[in-house]
Amino acid sequence: MSDIAFQPIRTVATQLRAGRLSASELTRHMLDRIARIDARLHSYRAVGAEMALDAAARADAELAAGRDRGPLHGIPLAVKDLCDTKGMPTAAGMSFLRDNVPSGDATVVARLKAAGAVILGKLHMTEGATLHHHPAYPIPVNPWDAALWPGASSSGCGVAVAAGLCFGAIGSDTGGSIRYPSACNGLTGLKPTWGLVSRHGVYDLAPSFDCLGPMACNAADAALILDAVAGFDPLDPTSLPGKVESCSAALDQRVGAHGLRIGYDLSEAGRLSPETAAAFDEALRVLAEIGAGIVDIRFPDISAFRACKRFLIGPEQAAAHASLYEKHAGEYGSWLAKAIEAARRMDPLEVARAGLERRKLSAAIARLFEAVDVMVLPVFRDGTPPDETRASPDFLRLGPTSDFTTPVNAAGNPALTLQCGEDGAGAPLALQLVGPHRSEPLLIALAHQYQKATDWHVRHPQGCTEAA
Repeated sequence: MSDIAFQPIRTVATQLRAGRLSASELTRHMLDRIARIDARLHSYRAVGAEMALDAAARADAELAAGRDRGPLHGIPLAVKDLCDTKGMPTAAGMSFLRDNVPSGDATVVARLKAAGAVILGKLHMTEGATLHHHPAYPIPVNPWDAALWPGASSSGCGVAVAAGLCFGAIGSDTGGSIRYPSACNGLTGLKPTWGLVSRHGVYDLAPSFDCLGPMACNAADAALILDAVAGFDPLDPTSLPGKVESCSAALDQRVGAHGLRIGYDLSEAGRLSPETAAAFDEALRVLAEIGAGIVDIRFPDISAFRACKRFLIGPEQAAAHASLYEKHAGEYGSWLAKAIEAARRMDPLEVARAGLERRKLSAAIARLFEAVDVMVLPVFRDGTPPDETRASPDFLRLGPTSDFTTPVNAAGNPALTLQCGEDGAGAPLALQLVGPHRSEPLLIALAHQYQKATDWHVRHPQGCTEAA
């Protein structure tokens, strides 16, 4: 099974249907990889080996009987540990929930299972999906370089997918938590339009910012996962109504980027590190080469939003934790406890003003899409941050980290992160593609065309390939 852990999902699905591989063999192989590799990476909080093997055996029987549930049938995936998963512990990174075993599945998990996916286990995350990991849990290690940040809050998702310990994962994103670990670990990660993917059965951070989405090695795999989980859910009152266009179908409908107007703020280039700027220049050249028109735009001034965003996320976070915090305040990590206490003391007038600034920013971002179809934005100005940066309590308030991620959550737009280069040490460099609401098929199709013209997405961390 040399290197099968890094093969595209459709390639593996073809082997399953041709009888060259069984879902049971594939699942055992992935469980063996987890046992061998994850002892040093700490991406999984819980591995449901017996449940996964049972699901794989059912997939084999169904495929043999001609009951094909689609391309995820028999494919081993994993989910962030804030999604309820029947029979598996769900802690949302909090120590006092370590033994919590839900009796039912979050909608995203139920939909993956309905698509025939094999759920390998639950992936580590920061406490309550914020910045810091609770000291009760090990911190996932970036497989590219242990000295680099693995990203937050979907840290385990980023590490597991990059290391070939699952074929894809469901992460969550409130201000960059799919995009940060995807950028840090060289993945394709998609934060969908707010409300496109149900949050039923998922622990909240800031509900009006929170999104669930796929993290995978490439855009085509991300499309398959998103297709399986997106769509209206009557159990989630914030779920968007209406038909959801297939992202996988969109891959076959677009050739190159012909006719697309891609906006990039050229004035931002001077604030990027030389390596990041060079990677962006090359990515823009590739996009132009495959047919896109590059348009110079100006990203909205976010200084007012930056100054007040704590008045947006903080109160929602405090509300989400209200009942748990009353019972378990002494068991919270210091960073999250301080954030909740600070939010409880916030001036309601400041909260109201912040809501208005959010509306202004959302409108300004919407106006940009009158002139362009897609925006290209950085994730980090200076490449993947060193691991020690997360020790700073001010990390997420630093402009270079969140200036290009949280505004997209505030506006509810979809954003896709993909690798576009590497730094001098071989660590991934990344960009974001941001589109109008419900433009996921366009973003994924464009990312797929870019990846057909480049090979960044097929590079993997040393020590995680089968040859190693």
